Amino acid sequence: HEGFRRGPRHIPLSAAFMNGTVEGEDVWIPMTSILGGQSRCGFGWNMFVECLAEGRGVSLPAGSIGAARSVVAGVGAYSRVRKQFRVPIAEFGGIQEAMAKAGSDGLITIAGGDVMNAIVDNHEAPMVISSVMKQNCTERGRRIV
Repeated sequence: HEGFRRGPRHIPLSAAFMNGTVEGEDVWIPMTSILGGQSRCGFGWNMFVECLAEGRGVSLPAGSIGAARSVVAGVGAYSRVRKQFRVPIAEFGGIQEAMAKAGSDGLITIAGGDVMNAIVDNHEAPMVISSVMKQNCTERGRRIV
């Protein structure tokens, strides 16, 4: 569109992520090009926040779930192989306690991800719960790692 300028793209971690600045001056967009049609004109911010909530509520718990599964599997296997005093360190109370906490946080994160996915699958607007899931799952994933 005439008068529309797209700025440089942000590429975090060298992953494809089309995010960047847009600018415009005297830009005219026809009604047929508005997302949601004429009846949704003026609701762009609401639609953006809803999409952001869904993406955040699904992707961040998924990342925490992946980290939890990888770390628990790796550390669990290592603790069975690594021996101290001819005993696998998996038999030590301190290791068992840490693994139990990691397993518990992992299961809670998986359950939260399942709930979030069900909400999105039902086409509900999960703005508040996605914020809770973002914080909770990210914190649990951090503790596991």
